[in-house]
Amino acid sequence: MKKIIKKILIIFTSVLLIGILIVGSIAFKIFIIGDAWNPDSIRITEIYVRGSRIQFSGDLGTSSANVYKDHKYRTDGNDMYIKIYSTVVSSFYTSDKFDISIYDDFTGVTAIYLEDNKGNIKLIWEK
Repeated sequence: MKKIIKKILIIFTSVLLIGILIVGSIAFKIFIIGDAWNPDSIRITEIYVRGSRIQFSGDLGTSSANVYKDHKYRTDGNDMYIKIYSTVVSSFYTSDKFDISIYDDFTGVTAIYLEDNKGNIKLIWEK
């Protein structure tokens, strides 16, 4: 009888720990890492492109629970792709509005796109 109870406790504890790890990893992704926001939802209100500086501002558009977290960009030939990352409202991240300035050599850039991790893109500027 004690062996059966011991096995049940081991199985229960294992399932509980696996559940905690799954919930923890989901919470980590949502609250810490964030996700690239869908470009179709992002509103760009102003954009400035000049040589070594790109500046643009806007907001995430549709969701009051998500806020701006960060951005990353890459260039591919004459095209520039920007990912806007969002997360949920917290004491660290409080606004869905953003004002981004990027400094680099952009003299060859002829088009700027917003993109997400799912292959969605949106043209926001063209020379």
